[in-house]
Amino acid sequence: PLPAVAASGRSNKSIRPEPGRMMLVLAASSSHALAVFGGQPVSSARHCRRSPDCLAQLGSSSWATSPENHMLKDSLMERTIETQLLQFNCIGERGKVKWLHSRWNTFAEAGSEAPGKLHHFIDEMLRSDREMLFVRTTSIRQGSPSNPYLRPKPHGYHLEIEPAQIALRLMRCREQLAVEWREELAVLSSCDRLGVEHEALPDAGLLSGLATRVALRRLRHDLSLLPSRAPVLHYLTNYIQRETAAADAPAGTAAAWADGEALLRKLAEQPLVIRGTALIDPQQLATEATLLRAEVEALMASALEETTGEHLSAQASFLDDCFDA
Repeated sequence: PLPAVAASGRSNKSIRPEPGRMMLVLAASSSHALAVFGGQPVSSARHCRRSPDCLAQLGSSSWATSPENHMLKDSLMERTIETQLLQFNCIGERGKVKWLHSRWNTFAEAGSEAPGKLHHFIDEMLRSDREMLFVRTTSIRQGSPSNPYLRPKPHGYHLEIEPAQIALRLMRCREQLAVEWREELAVLSSCDRLGVEHEALPDAGLLSGLATRVALRRLRHDLSLLPSRAPVLHYLTNYIQRETAAADAPAGTAAAWADGEALLRKLAEQPLVIRGTALIDPQQLATEATLLRAEVEALMASALEETTGEHLSAQASFLDDCFDA
């Protein structure tokens, strides 16, 4: 059975194609244009059908090396750290909050040039030795501040940090988040196929944005295979560059694609455009991109199934090193 969608069940009319959509009413002087177009709008939905080879390029092997897969893994690890810090803070583990925050920032800065590798932080934690951390606490001032015989002493306590134990916590947290993201991706994929709105989801913006980025790149690739569709490709490329540049985030980052729904919805609302001898229908482009996004979201859900396997591999490698030592 398909996951539940919004109770209202309203159709996403901005993306769902409208049967029998009226063509532009051209003047008599534009009769040649009608003859060229044959009364049919030019779009990828009609002229850029995906072949089995194109669909194969959306497979797991291609997704594993894509920059969006690296963003997905890094985003999952970042969200894991945020969740674990929040859990430590809720139970009053101020020392562990301070230690993990500092250790993570150091690792993230060093590994910023290697996308998709932030989850290796867990490997580093497993191999780290115990540490002693002094946690300062507030104290009530006693005596006069100008008394020369009072020597200030630091108030606090010593805390033993076991990085391996924190690594196990991070594994459990990351696996739980991966399950939640897979459930959200299943809802997003089903709703994209049906053309309906989905219910509010905690990480829908991030997941849908990454899937939208892959779908539009796949659509542009399909259009590039057909020289006659060059005007459509040029229009779509300019639209993507214009909209992502308007986002208040660095280009090429996940934040620049945080609202994939709005990106395609705005594309579907664009009017029909004539470029040379081509009539471009943005609504059909948005529909094709939405169907492609549903396939990408299913691939993303499958990729998240490897989370537990990554942790088992890290633990097995750690045990092998222990036995060799």
